[in-house]
Amino acid sequence: MIQKWLVLGGTKEARQFIQHWRGDKRVQMLASIAGVTTQAPPLGVETRVGGVSYIQDDGVVCPGDKAMAAFIREQGFHKIIDITHPFAAQISANARQASNMAKIDYVQFLRAPWQPLSGDYWHYQEDWQALFETVKTRHLFVAGGQEALSALPQDYRTKVTARMMEPPQMALSDLPDNLDIILGKPGASSTEEEGLFRKYKITAIAAKMSGGKASAAKLAAARALGLDVHLVNRPSYPEGWFDDMRKIHRYLSIGLSKAS
Repeated sequence: MIQKWLVLGGTKEARQFIQHWRGDKRVQMLASIAGVTTQAPPLGVETRVGGVSYIQDDGVVCPGDKAMAAFIREQGFHKIIDITHPFAAQISANARQASNMAKIDYVQFLRAPWQPLSGDYWHYQEDWQALFETVKTRHLFVAGGQEALSALPQDYRTKVTARMMEPPQMALSDLPDNLDIILGKPGASSTEEEGLFRKYKITAIAAKMSGGKASAAKLAAARALGLDVHLVNRPSYPEGWFDDMRKIHRYLSIGLSKAS
């Protein structure tokens, strides 16, 4: 029997997961991504962009978890594989609840959080609003996307340079005058990030506790330059998730063997 998996992605790990399983004839995958960035590469499997919505016979639009549960039943999925970003808490909550409603297996991968090393000056904040209320420095580098800019007060007196993958969704008139925006991906190396921070005379860094290697170069650069790093804590999740992709592959392989 072919197993149908709904893979919630948008991350590098999700792309790697799909590449690992796409040639397995026992598995049929549908990838679902939020569509936050227009620069996402093709995944090589059928892909749904923009999440799941579902309209009942009476015309009522179901909320997220009920919509996903209805979609799962309609499509006959056997598993939800959640490999979304650690800060995509609402998507994960909807997926977890939908799997309970549809009575199918829910499997979640969360990349491990970064850990400070000798020479790091890390500070932790509960959210972006608290960070901007607390952090006072000469020139703050912000790597937090649309969410960070939405919380940035218009009267924030600290000079801010924000790096983003996509242009801001809010009107420029709603943003502080002392804000510069760099459109682009994180630097590939700490040397590249050091050069950027020196160029803009950055005095502190603000970012989400995302974990993973893709955007960790800025932390090494901050360490080398002796800069303070202010990190927004990630949401908490129920126990039972994986932080090692090899263990997910092993778990799923065992399940496929039992089902065959």
